[in-house]
Amino acid sequence: MAACEETREQMEKELSEYLAEGLGKFLTSKKAKNGAKNRPQYEQIFLDSGKELFEEFKNSEYSIKKKPKEIKNPIIQRKSTMVNVALKLISIILDVIFNPEFDDAAQAKKEKIWGYSKGKSAINPENDSKYNKGDHIWGTNEVPLDDKNGIKLIGSDTAWNMLPCIHAENINWKKITIEGYDDIKNIVYDFHKITPEIFKLMEPEKQKYYNKYEMWKKYCDTRNARMYHTIPTKTFDMVNTIVVEVLDKMAESIRQLIVTHNLQEFNTK
Repeated sequence: MAACEETREQMEKELSEYLAEGLGKFLTSKKAKNGAKNRPQYEQIFLDSGKELFEEFKNSEYSIKKKPKEIKNPIIQRKSTMVNVALKLISIILDVIFNPEFDDAAQAKKEKIWGYSKGKSAINPENDSKYNKGDHIWGTNEVPLDDKNGIKLIGSDTAWNMLPCIHAENINWKKITIEGYDDIKNIVYDFHKITPEIFKLMEPEKQKYYNKYEMWKKYCDTRNARMYHTIPTKTFDMVNTIVVEVLDKMAESIRQLIVTHNLQEFNTK
């Protein structure tokens, strides 16, 4: 069987032709005619030898169809990260325009309502937590929806919307599960859905967080402070479009950088 240097398809064709031709020659040979009664046995012997050849073929480089290498674009894969950063920038700009300064009085009130002191967690005061790190009460990148009014909500990136806590507390303190109320999953985002009747069904710990959030929300209102900002859905869509365009341009600029350079400059030892 002549060696095949090109493709899997050619290798398969060559192997098939070899088997068909070889079996045909064997079955018309004198040996096969003289042993006609054992013909099935001879056929099996030949096919077994063909199986060995096929196993060799499967384990060869020809057994794998070679596809053109896809050039992955790690830049565009960062779209969600860049959208979140862009939304955070919008939040920061809106904070400068609309939110009052978070002063000592606000800090003292927050510590009193949430029951913690500086350097401790607002969720569990037994845990240490950095003063200016923790959980955004309203997420700056989660963007909860308000579909009825065609708006999206993005959390403020100020202390008005920040609780010091550790990571394990960050991801759990707002989550709630109430049997029969699958649409209520978050103390903050679903705050307006929690009626007195539903409140009674909540775990005592979650009731405590709900009450603290309600008191903090009322205090923020008295200071004209915003824990979140609203933006039109169309603005959010425009952010997505801008980010994709920027990332596409960045990727194309990188490609052009490679094309316009002498490739000999790359991979030099």
